[in-house]
Amino acid sequence: MAILLSPLALGFWLVLLYGRLVLRMPILYQFTGRYQFDWSRVGFSFLVWSLVIVLSVGLEYLVQPGNFSIQFNWTKFWPFLLVAVTMIPMQIAFEELLFRGHLTQSIAHKTKSRALALLIPSLLFGLMHIGNPEVSKLGYGLLVYYIGSGLFFGVMTLVDDGMELALGTHAANNLVGAILVSADWTAFNVPSLLRDVSEPSFGFDALVPLLLIYPLVLFVFSKRYGWNNIFQKTLGSTDSDVL
Repeated sequence: MAILLSPLALGFWLVLLYGRLVLRMPILYQFTGRYQFDWSRVGFSFLVWSLVIVLSVGLEYLVQPGNFSIQFNWTKFWPFLLVAVTMIPMQIAFEELLFRGHLTQSIAHKTKSRALALLIPSLLFGLMHIGNPEVSKLGYGLLVYYIGSGLFFGVMTLVDDGMELALGTHAANNLVGAILVSADWTAFNVPSLLRDVSEPSFGFDALVPLLLIYPLVLFVFSKRYGWNNIFQKTLGSTDSDVL
């Protein structure tokens, strides 16, 4: 896992330094349009999405226990946990900083269109996962899920004027997901608590997050943080200060 995540962790520092030294952007404003980074937003979104993952995995385990095997082994688990907690935050920070940060702001600045600033990075974010073993196993239709996830992160970033919610949600998705369950055909084939031993297939159930869970979570965020003018902030015209 460390070998897999090392290039992405390095990428985070390179993109951060590029923004600071080349683009002359303060580190804070590479992540948020607020006067200070809001860690409470990161924590809340991490908690919300962790709950979604735990409930989803728990429900599936109760309904189809034969799809899982318990593989907890403390000797193997703690080194994996140490690497995951250390490196996954840098991995997701790299992806968010690149796609929801610099790329989104650059497209918005050049095109004056929030719609393009939302759609293009989301498409590229999805295509970035084309080499994942999940795509090889389930087919290119799975890219719809990744592109939809990019839109999910993009909407919350544009409407909330910062990446804090996307960072927390993305971190929970990768970190808590990896800790709970893995499989032979996933990118994170790690000594998690459970192993999915079922034969995977891509069907309507894979679209449930896009059609139900993602909108529901965005609704929760909108109520907690008083979002307004959502249409304008995601599809309207803009200038360079997207975040």
